[in-house]
Amino acid sequence: MKKYLSLMAFAMIAVFGLAFVSCDDDDEMSISNGEIEINGVKYKTTTEITMEGSWNEDGDNEGSFTVAVLNNVGGTEDVWYETFYFESDKMPKEGDDFAQMSLTQSPMDDLYESIFDDFSYVSGSAKVKSVNKSKGLMTISFNNLKTKNKKGTFTYTFNGTVSVSFNFER
Repeated sequence: MKKYLSLMAFAMIAVFGLAFVSCDDDDEMSISNGEIEINGVKYKTTTEITMEGSWNEDGDNEGSFTVAVLNNVGGTEDVWYETFYFESDKMPKEGDDFAQMSLTQSPMDDLYESIFDDFSYVSGSAKVKSVNKSKGLMTISFNNLKTKNKKGTFTYTFNGTVSVSFNFER
């Protein structure tokens, strides 16, 4: 009986010991993997919570990619989606500049009042820096890429190098 109680006490100590183990902030997994500047403000980006981009060679030769932006509001991170659409007769490759491919932007963020307006290309570049087909990632370098809404009352300016999720198999 003493052996049974000792084993039970040992088991309870082990369970309670595990219950009080905690991780500090350094152990938390970060979903951020890059940074982009939008209208002069720096934001973290992620490829963990995003919409996958692709290119449709069998249809209209249209493609898209999305920059997933993390915005910290009151200690909580929102995810904004800056989706870009392009037209090309081929799959994007290293060195391509999306600015030369009928580029448009569809913002889903708190910066602009409507998520239903598309923005057209004004100036700057969005060049493919690298392609990693096995990981489904494309790295894009934005250099003063400017877009504006149809009325011309609001503009976006993008700077920085970010990775985006992209399906190269379609």
